[in-house]
Amino acid sequence: MIDRPQRETQSYQHPPTGVLLAQRAFAAFLDTGSHADLGDTAKVETSVRSTLSALSADDRNSLDRWLALQLIGHDGTETTRRLNALTHIDAWLSAAVRTQLPRVAQELMQAELMQPTRVRVAERIAA
Repeated sequence: MIDRPQRETQSYQHPPTGVLLAQRAFAAFLDTGSHADLGDTAKVETSVRSTLSALSADDRNSLDRWLALQLIGHDGTETTRRLNALTHIDAWLSAAVRTQLPRVAQELMQAELMQPTRVRVAERIAA
């Protein structure tokens, strides 16, 4: 027979961490665009802001990198548009993501997952 604390541990599902919740919120934010109505956009922005305010400094650093990875695959114009939208949410976060873009692009290029031209685009956006 399993004692009670062990049974509770086995059946307990850990909730998503703050970073996972933020990633979900920001994924919805990045997916909203000009096709979304203002009500939906406002709801998503509110969700993103509240999720962001709950993150620790370490979690925000993880989120910076994750957002850079999400944006790096887009062309320069789209990445800039999304960064501008992110600035509307949190200017510090947008600046941190801009800083991450060249680093992430360089890492992806070294891993042969990105072409050198994309690295130059990321560097121009970060400047």
